[in-house]
Amino acid sequence: MVVTRRQAADRSAALTQQKKEFLENYPKPITVQKLLAVGPDNPAYFAGFIITYAVAISIASMFSIGGQYLEPMYGPFLSRRGHFFGFVISCLSGLIFGNQTFKLFLFNTRDTLVDYSHRFSKAKEAVLSSKSSNSSQSSAISDFELEIKVQNETSQYMHSYDTRLIKLISFFIDISAFLIASAPLRLELVFRYLALNSSKLGPIWGPVIAHAALDYPIYILLMLICMLVSSRISSFGSIPRMRLTLGYSYFFIIFTIAFVFYFISSRRPICDAINFQAVLLGLSGIILKLTVYYKNHHDKNLIVNYLEENVYTKESSGESSKPKDDKKLTKDQIYKKAVNKSIRRKKNLREFLLMTPILFTILAIYNSVFYNMNCSKSATPMHNTNPNVQVLYKQESPFGFVEVTELVTTQKLRVLRVGNAILGGVWDSTKESVYGTFYLYDACLFVKDRPKPEHPQALQIGLGIGVSATSFVNHGVSVDVVELNPVVHKAAADYFGFPTESTNVYLVDGRPFIENATSSSYDYIIHDIFSGDPIPYYMISEQFFNHTKRILKPNGILAMNYVGYPSDVFSLSVLVNTLSTSFSNIRIFIEDEKEKKRFQNMVFFASNEPIEFEFPESELAPSYKDSGEYLTIRAESLRNMYKNELYFKKEFLEAKEQFENNADVLDLKITDTENPLTSVYLNNAIGYYTSLQTYLPPEFWFTF
Repeated sequence: MVVTRRQAADRSAALTQQKKEFLENYPKPITVQKLLAVGPDNPAYFAGFIITYAVAISIASMFSIGGQYLEPMYGPFLSRRGHFFGFVISCLSGLIFGNQTFKLFLFNTRDTLVDYSHRFSKAKEAVLSSKSSNSSQSSAISDFELEIKVQNETSQYMHSYDTRLIKLISFFIDISAFLIASAPLRLELVFRYLALNSSKLGPIWGPVIAHAALDYPIYILLMLICMLVSSRISSFGSIPRMRLTLGYSYFFIIFTIAFVFYFISSRRPICDAINFQAVLLGLSGIILKLTVYYKNHHDKNLIVNYLEENVYTKESSGESSKPKDDKKLTKDQIYKKAVNKSIRRKKNLREFLLMTPILFTILAIYNSVFYNMNCSKSATPMHNTNPNVQVLYKQESPFGFVEVTELVTTQKLRVLRVGNAILGGVWDSTKESVYGTFYLYDACLFVKDRPKPEHPQALQIGLGIGVSATSFVNHGVSVDVVELNPVVHKAAADYFGFPTESTNVYLVDGRPFIENATSSSYDYIIHDIFSGDPIPYYMISEQFFNHTKRILKPNGILAMNYVGYPSDVFSLSVLVNTLSTSFSNIRIFIEDEKEKKRFQNMVFFASNEPIEFEFPESELAPSYKDSGEYLTIRAESLRNMYKNELYFKKEFLEAKEQFENNADVLDLKITDTENPLTSVYLNNAIGYYTSLQTYLPPEFWFTF
């Protein structure tokens, strides 16, 4: 909309008239109603923009950081479970505290105005009493005669209501900035406590305590700030319903901005994101204080100019009652001048101290960057204070913390960790995988009654430490590896001997890769993408397996790892039903058939040809070392493979009787639009957490 000069002039005249009406009151006391009638000006709107931007971005960032920071301890699922509920409770608490804080602000504002009113009344009575005893004195009362410097009374400034509120908000913003900046320092202590007390707190209360130390207090403060702004906005309306609408609209704006920013922003290194938010809020606090300083200075000049032009009365001699700047001053005047100078110094000191909170924020950031192991960019001496837990490599990837750690338990081993998931490990003495199940993938090479391909091709989706890919390469198979996390690939190559030169590595998502792959390209496909979080449903859906079937050769075979409970018939039935849409033959092998209620790896083999394995004696034969003959983990796993087969058809028939009228749940399958396995995510996440706590020491978990 174009604003004409006439309209601009009218607005300027209206503003000038408003100032005149307000200033005509001086030096008499003003009221809260008088302050509210003034309304906000451009600096107040600017402050509102700064507050809105800083708060909305901080809410979005902290909600994202809140889940990510806990992943090394609890994994992605447990870290985010209940997080939104805690966020809502924190926001509601912030609104309650904000409402009470605003009431206290109003009471304090009123008390300040009342205090000035009392001092004005006393000074006025004193002057009137003095004038009544001297009839020659004028009956007019000047600001100077009252001995009250109204221009130094910030409570009497035209926009004091808004400046006081902005100053209060800047205080809470400073606290929020410090809490965010010091989060890594708090979490390092909290993680240590949670790891050492994992048996008591477990995977349910542990994340709650961690969130209470990390982000819940920040949500409370941010919503308290929103409530203060909303309460101020709600005073703009002329009727109650309009005020309510205006107040609520601010929350809609805040959460809309936060929602959009949360979904469009990509994952950043956690501590970098924390430091950015702390600096953003710290600078916002400084900007708000400078805005207050500017407005107070502007309002003070308005008062001074008005008093000089309109209020100071003239004596009969024609001289102003305002004292002249004379070199000869009385003792009284010298004393008052010294007092005023002292007051100005104290005021300047207070204004300087108001700018110092950002120094505490910067100090907290400095300590996090240089003295906090969670925020370090690589492994440092801080990670290796315990000789039984030595971090060899650490880097934060777009998908979580990646770490290579050497542990001394009953034996020395080296493991690859992403978040709280152990992607693999090797024993130091034999360099064999700690997970014997990974060697079951080799069974694909020994399928009975199938012609051996002249140039065998294998696709591995999910690298881990590269156990199966390395084994396939050693058997003369050309291997394509699809790995989403580039840092995992680097760790596997540098610390676990993965033969990068002998394989084709594609650092992309597995789903688009198989969708674009050439039909009948592979003899073998290995599917192992478990990383602590529930497997993305689009990677185990009916449509995914249809593409898998398409890119397999007619007699090809798929081997897929699934981590869960062998006794969980529901999950197994869903997976088997989904696989059955593409493959006619399926077999399942687990780690230990005698412990079906234990959380463990399970390997599904699927093909459209009969699946029978025949291992050459050379693959099962013992090996020899200086200490004599011994059976390798690989040979033992292949030898015991049939002993640990899970006969799921028999399990399903027995389960149908247990499910009775609800037996249809055993006929469900996973598609790109429906995932029945969401109902078991919590149980599996708890099972995985519990199993890892059993085998690995507490120090391992908080050392990242």
